Amino acid sequence: MACYDAIFRPNAPAEGSVSVVFTSEQSIPARPSGRGQATMTVSCDAGKLSVAFAFAGHALSGTSRDSGITLQPDLQPARTRTLPASADNRSLLIDNTQEAVTFLEQLEGATNLSVRTTPFNYRSLSVRFRIDNATDLLAPVRAACE
Repeated sequence: MACYDAIFRPNAPAEGSVSVVFTSEQSIPARPSGRGQATMTVSCDAGKLSVAFAFAGHALSGTSRDSGITLQPDLQPARTRTLPASADNRSLLIDNTQEAVTFLEQLEGATNLSVRTTPFNYRSLSVRFRIDNATDLLAPVRAACE
């Protein structure tokens, strides 16, 4: 099974890691075809906390290996930042523990997280994640990284 995961699920959590996946409330156009959900995965792997945003199989960066993303919890001001792309270019990463902790703290008390990005060679995609129960769901993940 590890060989299968390495080939067909390159972003699958490693054995011994802890993660929580939030799926978007909206379906978006998926690659190569159809529709799918965006995901926000919060994980702790080898003591490193990270957050990954994936958009239904879209390539997220051209040759620069990073891309812009706008994050807005509830009615707070939107924050735009540039995040590195994963090795397979299918997700954007907050891959520094301190930055991930800061981001998750900004979500506390929020009900929804709106996220917008423009995948490589595609139009802008906007999704919303319901995160009102995130604090409880993320407690084991955060505890595993302490």
